Amino acid sequence: FGVIGYAGSHVLAYGLRGNVYESTDLGDNWTKVETGTELSLMGGTGWQGGGAAMVGANGVVLVRTTAAEPLKMATTPEGTVLSSVIAITAGELSLAGESGLSFFQP
Repeated sequence: FGVIGYAGSHVLAYGLRGNVYESTDLGDNWTKVETGTELSLMGGTGWQGGGAAMVGANGVVLVRTTAAEPLKMATTPEGTVLSSVIAITAGELSLAGESGLSFFQP
């Protein structure tokens, strides 16, 4: 449902049933990224070094600090659908979804 673009040729695509794919050559080749979930991902944001946060169904939040790290999964206490995420700092996210706006520290 979305794509996160980084400097150079690095992109991360996410969406249906928790699928995430990564490319370092602007999409000529893709590698599946393990997410540990089958919940759909609706929103995402990235930061320098390949870090990313993605959010979706049932309050799922996937985060990694750099491209070299695996995605870590957490869920919000409300467990409602999340549609958007912005990184305030590396350790704090602003989330938007059916419960409104909230701050979250994974």
